[in-house]
Amino acid sequence: MQRIVYVLLFIVGFVCWGAVGTGYAQGSIVVAADAAIVEFPDTITFRIEAESTADIEQVTLLYGTNGRSCQSGGSRQPLTFDADTAVSLDWEWELKRSGALPPGVQVWWQWELEDADGNVHLTDRQEIVVEDTQRSWRTLSDNGVTVQWYQGSTAFGQAMLDEAERALTRLESVMGVLRPETTMLWVYPTADDVRDAVLNVPEWTGGVAFPDYGITVIGVAPGQEDWAARIIPHELSHLVVGMRTFNCRGVRLPTWLDEGLSRYSENNIDPNEIAQVEAALMDGRLPPLRSLASGFSAYGSSASLSYTQSYQAVQYLIETYGPEQMTELLVTMQAGSRIDEALLQVYGFDTAGLDARWRETTGYAATPTSEADSLAAQATPTMVPTLALAAPVVPATATTTPTGTPLATATLPATAVAIITETASPTAMSTATPLPPETEGAVLESVPTPTPASTAVGSASPTWLLAGGAMLLALVIAFVIFIQRRGK
Repeated sequence: MQRIVYVLLFIVGFVCWGAVGTGYAQGSIVVAADAAIVEFPDTITFRIEAESTADIEQVTLLYGTNGRSCQSGGSRQPLTFDADTAVSLDWEWELKRSGALPPGVQVWWQWELEDADGNVHLTDRQEIVVEDTQRSWRTLSDNGVTVQWYQGSTAFGQAMLDEAERALTRLESVMGVLRPETTMLWVYPTADDVRDAVLNVPEWTGGVAFPDYGITVIGVAPGQEDWAARIIPHELSHLVVGMRTFNCRGVRLPTWLDEGLSRYSENNIDPNEIAQVEAALMDGRLPPLRSLASGFSAYGSSASLSYTQSYQAVQYLIETYGPEQMTELLVTMQAGSRIDEALLQVYGFDTAGLDARWRETTGYAATPTSEADSLAAQATPTMVPTLALAAPVVPATATTTPTGTPLATATLPATAVAIITETASPTAMSTATPLPPETEGAVLESVPTPTPASTAVGSASPTWLLAGGAMLLALVIAFVIFIQRRGK
């Protein structure tokens, strides 16, 4: 009987020892610090401190955002450093070079570490929300719409919220563009503030839409209600249309359709603009609608004409065939059909056919003149206030070289954390709206900011402790039985 007890105790001790050995191998890498720090809107720094019983040879940053993307798993950024048993590393993303994330974007990250013994450690996934912490934001929300502003009274914030609600209602009921479940609107008081927050946008920018994130940043100050009635519907149209037509097939709306919908959403067209289009029709100077698919002219007068022409083409589609067919057109493009194919499927004519029908309703020839064709050929695609990349997604290696330099003694301000996906995923598209001559402003949204993570992650797991305790107990019992036997 005693031999059986000894054998069992030996087996238990051996198994426990194996468990301890396994636990030690898995937990030999210990993370002492793990943080992400942002200096909005310029840089984001990811930091890690770790040690192991063997040299740590590989450290990779995994990260991403909550934006729509055609790739899963986020981005991987290996760091370059000298292998050591203790490492202190950081990696900085220069948003000034790539384009900033708008406030309100949620960012996640993890670290993957491997040492010379083949032990691999993956830290827990952490998340944080990008915020402009330099301002004291106020918030109002209703029916899925959130407005953030920092200059103006509660009445001003409510006016912005009401304007957004009116715009979304018109988009859905009149234009056939279904509203999203949630929308964020950040309101800065000046255009300079918008440009400082968004980065890398033209100097005329007064508002930017980020369909991949459901966020719009605009510039409106208290007392600029007329401007708000234009820019909020315009940018929300870009936002919602972009969200509703997102796809991974490389299909984008032509500029004339995207801008035409945004102008139509404003529900307020200047008669002088219509007169300019009629004059161009009369003189044979109006370019074919098809020429407005990839951008507008760099010249202000020509671009203005293109906006109004696009508006009238969209007006013709909606008011002749109804909002239901516009919904179907957008759904068809979202499914992967390009504009001519989608128009033929939904309406029975392509872009040229639409152009001809619209021109006939105005009383002019269906076919553009040779002079108009010539003018269209001279109008090169430009960075117009549509579909400008505000946060381009590019491989990290193409923009900045990651370094595994030791952490500096001085610490950066512990502000909100932000990050940008840097792989070749579908471009984070944004749309920018030009300011009227009399206006300057922008919008921002406030989101509660989680505290930047600085977490020590130990590798000694409960399994390791239990196994060690069981092994020790087994050895003690064996020793006691051995002593008792000798005593007898």
